[in-house]
Amino acid sequence: MVIPLELLTLQEEAQRLLDSALLEKRILENRKETIAIRTVSSAGNAEELQYEIASAQAELNSLNTYIASLPEGQTKEKQITKRISIELRIRRLNESGTRLGAEAIIQQVFDNKQLQDQIDSYSVYITALEARKAELQS
Repeated sequence: MVIPLELLTLQEEAQRLLDSALLEKRILENRKETIAIRTVSSAGNAEELQYEIASAQAELNSLNTYIASLPEGQTKEKQITKRISIELRIRRLNESGTRLGAEAIIQQVFDNKQLQDQIDSYSVYITALEARKAELQS
C-alpha cells in the first residue's frame, strides 16, 4: 500500500501522525506480550492438568491393588464402580488437555502472527513518517 505522505506539508501534521502511529505500535506490542503471558499460563494449566492426571492414575493403581485383594462381594463391586469412575475422569482429563491445549496453541500462534504483521506495517509507516518529517524540516 502506498501512503501519500507528500500530502503532509507541515512538520506538526507529520509529528501528530507519527505520535499516533507510535502509540498504536506500542498498543500492538503490549497485546503481543499479553499473548506471550497467556501462552505461559496455558503451559501452567497443562502442568496442572498433568498433575491431576498423574494423581488420578496413582489413585487408580492403588485401587486396582486393593480390588485384587478383595473377596467377591458388595465391597468389591463398589470399588470396581469407583475404578470405572476414576478411569472416566482420567479419559476426560486427557481429552480436555489435548483439545484445549491444541486450540489454545493454534489461536495464540494465529493471534501472534496477525499482531506481528500489524507491528511490521506500523514500523514501515513510522519510518516513512520520520523520513517525511525530516524532508519538511529542510
